[in-house]
Amino acid sequence: SEGMEIEFPISNSQFSIKVFTTRPDTIFGATFVVIAGKEDKFTGKYVTNPATKEKIPIWEAEYVYSDYGTGAIMGVPADDERDMAFAKKYGLPIITDYK
Repeated sequence: SEGMEIEFPISNSQFSIKVFTTRPDTIFGATFVVIAGKEDKFTGKYVTNPATKEKIPIWEAEYVYSDYGTGAIMGVPADDERDMAFAKKYGLPIITDYK
């Protein structure tokens, strides 16, 4: 897929998570970051959305594949069905008026 990598700085750390996205224009609607995992779980850590400067949670989930892109995605529930289902299941914010 064509797209780009965006770095989300990890709060209280000198590290960041690189996410791969085919839709960088949706970054303003990103309300969580997901890294590839074997089960759905909140990591207890946060990143800063570089566009909004909001602190958003880092999750692990099995719907993100470690061998696609960077193995991490930005969750944009208003624009992606899988992200929407994940956000609803775990009560994560869904921003619909960011466009």
